[in-house]
Amino acid sequence: MKKEGSDERKHLPHEQKNAMMEIGDISKMFHDILRLKLEDAGISHGYRHVIFHLAHNDSLTQSELTKMAHLSAPSVSVTVEKMEREGLVEKRADELDGRQTRISLTDAGREADKRMVENLIATEKCALEGLDGQELETLKSLLIKMYDNLERERNRLKHGEKT
Repeated sequence: MKKEGSDERKHLPHEQKNAMMEIGDISKMFHDILRLKLEDAGISHGYRHVIFHLAHNDSLTQSELTKMAHLSAPSVSVTVEKMEREGLVEKRADELDGRQTRISLTDAGREADKRMVENLIATEKCALEGLDGQELETLKSLLIKMYDNLERERNRLKHGEKT
């Protein structure tokens, strides 16, 4: 039986793929490995973005969390409800605006974040194994250039500019 997340498909050889195909495959593999590690650590993969943003902010409203995590409002709502039942987050009224509910990590949520970061670092270390300092600098520089190129294109398209 095929384990969920395993990839038994035949892949194109590296020499038949362009750079963006390689980057996509690397990203997918990185996230598959991270998902498997988080599941082993008892953290639902769906909680990853919520935990990340709550760990980097004291507390957030559901609307703020939706925007930061780039998830739909219903997805965030369901995820936060599950996380609250599991004791990872707590909700409380905003002290300045009682109409707003703020969401924050509990001690258990902060512990989940710690395990998540440890797994992220270990997976990144695996991915970068064998690269020296100069190769890492070059790789990062190239990726930043690619990101900037794509960001410009996305902004151009969002503003309705034609090619």
